[in-house]
Amino acid sequence: DPRPPEDTMARAPTKVTAMRAGETVVVEWRSPGESVDGKRLTDLARFVVERRAGNEPFATVGETAADTTHRLRPIRQYSFVDESPRDDDAEYRVVSYTADGQRGVPSEPARESTAAAVPVDSR
Repeated sequence: DPRPPEDTMARAPTKVTAMRAGETVVVEWRSPGESVDGKRLTDLARFVVERRAGNEPFATVGETAADTTHRLRPIRQYSFVDESPRDDDAEYRVVSYTADGQRGVPSEPARESTAAAVPVDSR
């Protein structure tokens, strides 16, 4: 039963936060467990972390590998440290990729914070 690519892409990562920690920003998120059509994701390969300031387009600042070695109890919480954050307020988002390179749905942006992480209202 072949599925169209738009149905097999990963849902967006959730609970994205971006916390300033001294000279770095720690971005944390929860990985998606399903594809857009609701089927279980078993082939996540990596996460790309993107950043922007103001109305700039998002640009990649780094990536981290998805841990797929725990098939029965997959790792769901991930983090990335931006070692070269901007001096102005920035927003971060996370995009997951499958083993065959398919880009997933980007997360909602999270604004950099020094206290409690505040998701950006996308309305």
